[in-house]
Amino acid sequence: MMIRKGLVGILVGSLCITGSILTLYAEEDFSNTSYWNNLCTNSSSLSKEEQASCQAYIAHMKETNSSLQQELDSIDAKKEEISGNINVYASQVNTYNTQIASLNEMIDDLNIQIIATEKRVAEMEATIKANQQLIVQKEHDIEEIRKRLENRMVQQQETMRLNQFIDVLMGAKSFSDFLRIINGIEDITASDHALQDELNKNIQELEEMNEALKKEEEELLEVQRHLDGGKATLASQQTQLLASRYEAELIVNTYNQQLKDQDSELKLGKDAIEANQSTIANINQSIEDSIETMNATPTPEPTPTPSSEPTEVTPSAAPEEKQEEEAIAVVTPTPEPEVEEADPYGTPKTGDTSGNPYYGGWSNCTWGCWQLVHDTLGISLPGWGWSTNWINDAAASGYPTGSEPRAPSIAVYENHVALVTQVNGEQCYIREGNYLGHYMERWVSIYELPWTGQKCLGYIYL
Repeated sequence: MMIRKGLVGILVGSLCITGSILTLYAEEDFSNTSYWNNLCTNSSSLSKEEQASCQAYIAHMKETNSSLQQELDSIDAKKEEISGNINVYASQVNTYNTQIASLNEMIDDLNIQIIATEKRVAEMEATIKANQQLIVQKEHDIEEIRKRLENRMVQQQETMRLNQFIDVLMGAKSFSDFLRIINGIEDITASDHALQDELNKNIQELEEMNEALKKEEEELLEVQRHLDGGKATLASQQTQLLASRYEAELIVNTYNQQLKDQDSELKLGKDAIEANQSTIANINQSIEDSIETMNATPTPEPTPTPSSEPTEVTPSAAPEEKQEEEAIAVVTPTPEPEVEEADPYGTPKTGDTSGNPYYGGWSNCTWGCWQLVHDTLGISLPGWGWSTNWINDAAASGYPTGSEPRAPSIAVYENHVALVTQVNGEQCYIREGNYLGHYMERWVSIYELPWTGQKCLGYIYL
């Protein structure tokens, strides 16, 4: 009978306490944390109602910590995404730098060609100008000879018109002298004609040279126009690349700032969780102290009322049983420690992690995938860096890769990797880290991951 009463007492006490906690938790306003912290941690003599309220406050703080942890897990996932974006845009910046350097070399080469062309054009123009001056001089000489010839011919004609014997009589002592004079005039005339012919030939050669130079000059000017056009095109491309690089650098800087902000938020969140956990421990200690104080306080026995009639005496419970029953009536159960929600398939037993080149445990997909391959297949993979690059890095390391899923293999997605252990048609079974921040096993499409839509980039065959 006493055992039954004890069980009933325990059951009723538990129901009452649980009911009061749920009622208080639903009705209490825990927004004023300073009040509740002072109430629940700075007193060693809490009443039953205050103990129940403090236990409800503990439940509230645990729920708050759970929400904070979810936010921190979300921030970690966002950080991983941001880091992936930084790598993508940093790679673009490097590509732009390579293209800009190549364009600069091409522009320098064009500048050298343009300078050489301009120099050659200047030399041609100087040669053409000198030839033109020679032509003018020779034309002047020819004109002088022509005038001289005309004057001599006029003089000769006038002399010959007077009397053919006058010259003989006046200029020659004999007929042979006359012939010699006539031949001399003819020789002078022939010499003038030869000089004139030579000058005409020189003029013709100079004009032909000028024509050739002008033609070459036009060709060089055309080349120069092409060079200038090519230089302008390269300069335009360079401007576009510089602008693209500047935008990519701005994006990288923005993402880096976002990483810093996320780190600050993570630190604040972790500090808040640690502070809440410390407060919870203090509250639990305060509740335990209060319970011990209550248990140590003796319960006064009731004073018997005198009666004229005899009263049937009912045997009282043994002292030990009575003390136990009273303790049951006042003791409030200590809240169970907070336990994280178990993974759907249970976290696998982790082997030696000393060779794992990654960090973060099961909240990091690269750490998880490396560890799963190591623990299940005995293969220690190289450190391949960012998850998206694993497919290319693996091929460069000599691992076979492809687009068809096999078991075992590593599925490489956009910003994610996982170990494939089974394949069934267009579905494959993967084991992975960092699914919602922890370990997971599931069937997924061979093309993309559900919910996130991350495309499968290929498979690394093991």
